[in-house]
Amino acid sequence: MNIRLISFEKDKDKLLEFRKDAQLVSEGTLENYDFAAYLQRMRRRIETNTNGQVFIIENRKVIGQIGAELRGGEGYVNLFYLVPEFRGRGYGRKMVAFAEDFFIKQGVRTYRLRVARSNKQALNLYKKSGLEIVEEDEQECTYIMKRKIPSTVTRGEKTRLVDDR
Repeated sequence: MNIRLISFEKDKDKLLEFRKDAQLVSEGTLENYDFAAYLQRMRRRIETNTNGQVFIIENRKVIGQIGAELRGGEGYVNLFYLVPEFRGRGYGRKMVAFAEDFFIKQGVRTYRLRVARSNKQALNLYKKSGLEIVEEDEQECTYIMKRKIPSTVTRGEKTRLVDDR
């Protein structure tokens, strides 16, 4: 699996494309979502946490996105996104492995993420990857999931950074 650091100016359209699809999968609608605010958050994340904001590349095509950062001494995954035709083909596990490697390199072994309760495919992946539901947000219809990365975790496939921003 190859990764590429995200460049806000170059990748703004792709960021919006992926966010819109993720929003539809999670919420079933694009209504009431503030995409301008999303772009502002992404600009800030890319500027302050470059190595945690990456695209997944396969055969020179951007097929996914990972957003990972540190929050309050823990890791936090803002986004795991994979284009529909690549879902269910093992990329999700590789993306989780990348995020865990990122957090280990940052010196943390615990991370969280938020997932829509309706996103059964993602929930299944996260549970298989060792994340556990620790909280339910009734208002947002989401679960907060958490994983403590064991000290024995090793990764098989390494990612290759393709820096063509």
